[in-house]
Amino acid sequence: MSYVVDVPRRSATFTTFHIALLAAMTGCEGAPQPLDLAPLAPTIEHLRAEHAQGDGAPQRFAVAWHATRDVPSGPAISRTAAAIVRDRGAPFRGASRLPIGTRWLDADGVARWLAAAGRGDPLREQLLATAETVLAPRVATVLRAAAPALPDVQLYFARQPGRIDALLDLAADAAGAREVAIVEGALTAATPAALFVPTPELAPGGLLVTITPQGPASTEAAQAAAAAADARTAAPAAPMSPRANAWQVARAAIGARNRRPALLALTTPLQLERVVDVLVVADERALIDATGPMTAGDPDAPDVAWQLERGLWQALLPRLERDELTPAMHATAVRHLGAIADDPATLALLLETSTDNADFARGLREENVMALDDRSAAVRVTATTWLAGRGVVVEGYEPLAERTDRRRAIRRHLAAQEAGR
Repeated sequence: MSYVVDVPRRSATFTTFHIALLAAMTGCEGAPQPLDLAPLAPTIEHLRAEHAQGDGAPQRFAVAWHATRDVPSGPAISRTAAAIVRDRGAPFRGASRLPIGTRWLDADGVARWLAAAGRGDPLREQLLATAETVLAPRVATVLRAAAPALPDVQLYFARQPGRIDALLDLAADAAGAREVAIVEGALTAATPAALFVPTPELAPGGLLVTITPQGPASTEAAQAAAAAADARTAAPAAPMSPRANAWQVARAAIGARNRRPALLALTTPLQLERVVDVLVVADERALIDATGPMTAGDPDAPDVAWQLERGLWQALLPRLERDELTPAMHATAVRHLGAIADDPATLALLLETSTDNADFARGLREENVMALDDRSAAVRVTATTWLAGRGVVVEGYEPLAERTDRRRAIRRHLAAQEAGR
């Protein structure tokens, strides 16, 4: 079951008169403005999960999402969570990707927040959305807000009678790693709880999700939640193509010994010589940097070969600019790019304007011909050697000849090329 919850209208009780009165009392030219964040459109889903094994009686809960400038009192999530688990590596004990200041409020914490002076003040807080949901036995209820700062909040009956656990599921980070924080005994069928996550735009405040028990749920509502969970579980996942599966293996690989062969498995069948040679000599840092850009697109797209090559060179651009490539990687880049290996700006432009691998190769030839007129003799020699290795010879050109002679030979070559088109 997945449904969009209600979004409350902004209160109109804080009138223009009140704002003007506040400005006159404070002697300020402009009064503080009420919070005016865009309302959220969260959803609630039900699913089957191995950890949702409790057999408590079905219960109703009211959920409210708030924006608040006040920081509620309560222990940090790193102290409240029974476990913080990541699917990549092992975090430090008690460490979490949740922002510092994230808190899970128990019943007393919620009561203190509700009783604090100024509750309901539009200058201090805003109600963003409300909903009602059901928690059924052996079914997890997921509260998912359309706000990047908030993790998904998954509630389920614990094995211990009378207790409800919460699982905070963070979206995958840039490296594709997920994290969950498990709060045991997060609330009960009779006591509320809340999650507070700080956000920069409300500093020192943030977003607050309150979960309040509303009494027993009807049998029909519990059955509907279970049926929705079963429907999600029964829906078969679309089978992945062999190439898509290989891309997933590359994304999940850890360590150079696993990541290098996984990336080579993607590129070798496509005969991407430039990419294969770089991957063979790349250090672990380069392999990690390249995995995301190389596998960011559609593995079954017609231009998959260009996606892979473009992703590799784009990942290496920052290190090319800072001259941080290992000697082996730099030598390989010079072998395949010629003088452009030491011209990151031109390489970046080629990657942006080329449409496929062949177009990129043509661009490299053209730019290396232009590099024959470079001020640096080393660049000219590199370009000459690279072009000769690809059968491109500029008649009468010598990289160490006088400038006028070099330019005369280059102009003749370009004119002959234009005439031959």
